[in-house]
Amino acid sequence: MSERRQRTTKPEQVGQLLPEAARALGLEGELRLARRSTAFNALLATLAPTLAGHCALVSIERGEMIIDVETSAAAQELHLRGREITTAFSGLPEGERTHGLHVRVVPPKGSHL
Repeated sequence: MSERRQRTTKPEQVGQLLPEAARALGLEGELRLARRSTAFNALLATLAPTLAGHCALVSIERGEMIIDVETSAAAQELHLRGREITTAFSGLPEGERTHGLHVRVVPPKGSHL
């Protein structure tokens, strides 16, 4: 029978290991964007459920959120609610202080528009 080794350290949660691993691999920016994107999606689900699932936070550049949307109607709604969305996003723990939106209409892959 094999011997069992006793654990000498307390187990860590994966979420606690990710930032250090991402930093070591040079993926810190990608991890930060993934967390912000998740926070943005949750925010949209609360503030503008009709937009949830039809928008993607692509990046944040010079304090402006770069968002891809599937339709011009979604782009228009984002523009109309831009101040509300940027203010709410700035207040999120995973958010970042932003002052505006840059919205790009990018039809979903496979659509024939």
